[in-house]
Amino acid sequence: MGRRTAAILRLRGLGQRLRLHARMGLQVRTTILLLAVLFTASLATALIQIVRIENSVHAAQLRRADDLATVLAAAAAPLFAANDPAALARLCRVSREQCAGLQLAFVTSAGERIEPPPGEALPNRLSDPTGGPPHSSISCTPRLIRDPRTQSLFAEVCRPVPRVSPDGFTGAPTEAAGHVHLRLDVSAGREAARNMERHLLRLMAGVWLVITPITFLIIRRIVRPIREMAEAAKRFARDDLSPRVRVSGSDEVAELARALNAMADGLSASRSELLAFNAELGRQIEQRTRELRDLAARDPLTNLYNRRHFGEVLDREFAAAVRYHEDLSVLMVDLDNFKGINDTHGHHVGDDVLILTAGVIRDELRSADIAARYGGDEFIALLPHTPDADAESLAARIREELRGRAARSLPGIPVDVSIGIAGLKTTDALSPELLVREVDKALYAVKRSGKGRIARAPGRPAPARS
Repeated sequence: MGRRTAAILRLRGLGQRLRLHARMGLQVRTTILLLAVLFTASLATALIQIVRIENSVHAAQLRRADDLATVLAAAAAPLFAANDPAALARLCRVSREQCAGLQLAFVTSAGERIEPPPGEALPNRLSDPTGGPPHSSISCTPRLIRDPRTQSLFAEVCRPVPRVSPDGFTGAPTEAAGHVHLRLDVSAGREAARNMERHLLRLMAGVWLVITPITFLIIRRIVRPIREMAEAAKRFARDDLSPRVRVSGSDEVAELARALNAMADGLSASRSELLAFNAELGRQIEQRTRELRDLAARDPLTNLYNRRHFGEVLDREFAAAVRYHEDLSVLMVDLDNFKGINDTHGHHVGDDVLILTAGVIRDELRSADIAARYGGDEFIALLPHTPDADAESLAARIREELRGRAARSLPGIPVDVSIGIAGLKTTDALSPELLVREVDKALYAVKRSGKGRIARAPGRPAPARS
C-alpha cells in the first residue's frame, strides 16, 4: 500500500514537472515565433527598401547619362555637319567642365575619335560598349560598368549623332554622322545609397537589441498589441510606412511598440532622404539639359541664335500675331562687300566684323525681339508687335551704330550694311516662309540698287533711305 502511494506521488510530481516544461516550452516557442515574424517582416521591409534605393539611384544615374548623351548628340549634329573637329573638342571640354565626373568623346562615322585637346585627355580611355568599333552600332543601352583600376562606378552610354545637311534637314534615324560616347561617374550616388543602407541596417540592429530581451516577458500581455503590430508589419511589407502602433504605459509591450514606430520613422526618413536626393538630381539634370539645349540653338561665333531656332520662334510668333491681329516685322541685315574684307584683310578680321555686327544688333533690340545669324554674312531679327515703320527706324539706328563702332574699333575697314524690312500687315504674308521671302526680296532690291541702304518690302510706298 505504501509503495503504491509513493508511486502515485512520484507520477503526480512527474506530471507537474512535465506540465511546467510544456508551459515553458510553449512560451519559448511563442517568443521565438513572435521574434521570427517580426524579424522577417522588418528584414523584408529593409531589403525591399535597400533594393528600391539601389534600383532608383541606378535608374536615375542611367537616365541622367542617357539624357546627357542625347543632348550632346543634338548639340554635336551641326558641328559634325560643319566638319569642325575643333568645335567638337571644345564641346567636349565645356561639357566636362560643367559636369563633374564626365568622360566624353565623339566618334566619326569613319571611326576617328575626337576628344579634348592634348593636356586635357580623358583620365581613362573609353571602352567600346558593343565589343566592336565605336561606329559599328547606332546606339547602345545605357549600362553600369566598374573601372578595374579605380573601382569607380560609371554609367556608360553611346548615342548616334543625327546627320544634318547644310540647310538644317535632319536625316533618317539610321543615318548617323558619328556617335557620342560618354561615361559619367556615379560613384557618389552609389556611396550615398550604401550609406543609407548602412544606416538602415544599424537602425534594425538597434531595434532588435531592444526587442529581443523583452519579448520573453510580454507573451501574456501581447495578444491585443501583437495584432496591431502584425498588421503594421504587413503594411510595412507592402511599402506603407504610415501606420504607427498605439503606445500605452511603459512596459515591455509599449517598448516593442515604440521600437516598431522608431523603425518606421527610420524607414520614412530614409525614403525622404532618397526622394530629396532624386529631386536634387533631377533638378541638376534639368538645368544641364537647358544649358546644352541653349548651346545647341546658338551660333558658336556670334552667340546669336542659329537659323533653325529662329525658324521655330518665327513659326510661334507668326501664329500668335495672326490669331490676335498683331503686327510683326522682320529685319534682314547683310554686310556689304564682306567677301572683299575677307580677301583683303583676312578671315580673322572678317570674324571680328561678324562679331561686331552681331553685338550691335543684339544691343539695339528689345528683350522681346530675337536675332539670329541667318547665313554667312546675313543676320535676321524678329520684332513682335512692331509695324514696319518702327522697324525701319530701328534699322537706321543699327546701321548708324555699326558704322560708328566700326570706325572706332576697326579703323580702315569699310563696314556697312544693307537692310531689308517686311511687315506682316504690310505684305499680308500668309505664312512665315512667305514673310521671310518678302524681306529677302526687299534686301535683294537694296543690294541691286547700290547697297548701304534700307528698304521695306512693297505694300505701302516707302522711299529707300541712303
